[in-house]
Amino acid sequence: MSFPANEQNPEDLRYNSEKPAFEIDTNGTSDSIRDDLETAGYPGIETTQTQENGTLHEGVQGNEGEMDVRVMNGQSRGDEFKGLRVITSRAGTNDAVRTDGSKCRNNKSKAQRQQESHVHLNQ
Repeated sequence: MSFPANEQNPEDLRYNSEKPAFEIDTNGTSDSIRDDLETAGYPGIETTQTQENGTLHEGVQGNEGEMDVRVMNGQSRGDEFKGLRVITSRAGTNDAVRTDGSKCRNNKSKAQRQQESHVHLNQ
């Protein structure tokens, strides 16, 4: 639903420049997380980095900093990190961050950083 500029709904954060920190619902579904991001004012665009379908929500304000959130639909390959999931990275980069936006330590292995930046979803 859209509103003319002078009749915006103040409850809908898509029209509010002062967005509160967004928290990822680790029990949510891909659709519910996408809806939550959209309602919070972070529109999704189709991902283009990989052949896998998903949406990218840029500049999401987390409790510990700004991040990009990818909601991925998953691939049929059996890789642990290719299923239905949410991936968080530092805004404008591919640098892994925790789901609250805080940085992952560089001295951690790639597998450890993936554990901190991926939320696996059931549906």
